[in-house]
Amino acid sequence: MLGKEIGEGGIVLAELDPALFQAQVKQSEANVLAAQAAALDLARIKIDRIIALQRKNLVAKEELDIARQQVDAATTQLKLAEAQLERDRINRRNSVIRAPISGVVFRRLNVERGITLLLVTHEPDITQYAQCLVRFKDGRIVHDGEVHV
Repeated sequence: MLGKEIGEGGIVLAELDPALFQAQVKQSEANVLAAQAAALDLARIKIDRIIALQRKNLVAKEELDIARQQVDAATTQLKLAEAQLERDRINRRNSVIRAPISGVVFRRLNVERGITLLLVTHEPDITQYAQCLVRFKDGRIVHDGEVHV
């Protein structure tokens, strides 16, 4: 795909193994459900009970303050779990690398967007698309110069 003509932007250039990303999304979805069901719902039920008891002067005001703090903490945990889920969904979506534009990938990125890409390779087929080529041997530069295309 490197240096090749691409008919339209959005074509898949590379795709990372989605298994890990999918597992992270599933784990985060479970964390959201747990934060919602176990923590927040339970804290809200508890505060409702304490409010009812408080109205009858059967519990101290301190109990109500603690229950409110638990609802706030559970709400924060839920927001954190939701943010982690969103991050994991973005990572999963970004595991597919698509061409942003049509045309010859590297050259158009350089010419149209001013993006310079540095690629280290041992593949001679790929080096034919380079504008500048630096060759190393035993850790020393043996060639450094422009490639005339």
